[in-house]
Amino acid sequence: MAVDDTTPQSVLDDPVAGLHLPGRLLFTRGKPCNAPAGGGYVTVCVELAALPILIDLYLWPVTTAAIPSDGRLLLYRESPPPRTGLAFMPLLDQHRTPDSTGADANHPASILLLVQLAAKYLARGDGQRHVAITRHLGFPSGVEIVTLRQILDERADQAATEVMRPAINAAHRLLDLVDTVTGDGLTRDGGPPRNAR
Repeated sequence: MAVDDTTPQSVLDDPVAGLHLPGRLLFTRGKPCNAPAGGGYVTVCVELAALPILIDLYLWPVTTAAIPSDGRLLLYRESPPPRTGLAFMPLLDQHRTPDSTGADANHPASILLLVQLAAKYLARGDGQRHVAITRHLGFPSGVEIVTLRQILDERADQAATEVMRPAINAAHRLLDLVDTVTGDGLTRDGGPPRNAR
């Protein structure tokens, strides 16, 4: 989302509210360390079809905003930002903030994010990205679903507030699904998948 000095303060204070995202909002996690310089970043987790879906929401100053080569413009008010030959991540690296706020990988919401991302890359068979994510969890060589379950139970579940419980339950359902796709299809209690008939 490209922003400038005409952007309403309400949007800057709560950029998620005006998006009318589908599904139930499970949690948001502001991580200024992921933002472009002069902008902001929020991870949004919504529940769709009983599974957690992560959405990266960037507030990007209009002065440096551009449409990356691997991006698609959905909506603009006056004139669209310029296009660039850079993909999104190299574009972000070019404009990344020096702010390190929110980089704590042990925050319960960060654990949830990392576990979900590790599970996604495991399901896709993307070993390189899987290992990159699990490195943040303290496992530099990648992990299996059983370890992701342990991480979720020991580092997110026990430290989380009651308000995070639906998000943790949704993350466990995601692990069940990934385990069914990639492994022996056992749920966290060792039984058959919850939706098995």
